[in-house]
Amino acid sequence: VLDAHLALSPFLLGEAFTVADLNVAGAMYASWFFKVDYSRWPHIKGSLDRCFTRPCALRARKPRE
Repeated sequence: VLDAHLALSPFLLGEAFTVADLNVAGAMYASWFFKVDYSRWPHIKGSLDRCFTRPCALRARKPRE
């Protein structure tokens, strides 16, 4: 369901990054970081990549990783 929804727009609520994207990405961070195979869900993978490679996210991840 999530992958189909993300096929319609780059972010959960449309064209802009929102706290909804942050919440979903935060819940999925470990799977993304440990490179779970998202090949069945390419739109989820793209969404996570967009969220975790934002400049602020890169700065926040740096001390943690």
